Amino acid sequence: MPITKLSFFHFLLDSLGTNWVLGAGHSIHSLLEYEEQTGKMVKDLLDEYIVDAEGNTGTLAAIILEETSHSVWVNNLALTKAGITDAVKNEKGAVYMRNNATNELNGILLENAGNMIMEKVKVSSVFSLILHFLDAVPGEGRGKL
Repeated sequence: MPITKLSFFHFLLDSLGTNWVLGAGHSIHSLLEYEEQTGKMVKDLLDEYIVDAEGNTGTLAAIILEETSHSVWVNNLALTKAGITDAVKNEKGAVYMRNNATNELNGILLENAGNMIMEKVKVSSVFSLILHFLDAVPGEGRGKL
């Protein structure tokens, strides 16, 4: 399945007053397939798709909640703004996925790693992000789960 800009996620610009791009709905499996097929890291893919009002890439930090809420997908600027570097270690249920060849972070954060970055963006919990996202999508409110 080719990956297109909106084939597996929806996003909201300037979500919740954070000045970050927040969204939800992608499949971690699609991201892992993309990496396997292309050899490119998914944090770079997200950078390509998130553009500012002038059409520039790399100027907006983005965090996208995976469809099962067990991981988030972030771009390079999100990692930088959160102070997360390749030196970060997995701890306390926080898993930072990496490129197998280079050991560089690939932009997928599992479980508590996702929760910790969302706290830095002032999104208090995964649940909060899901509810804000559902409330913002016309015809897809909480009662439609």
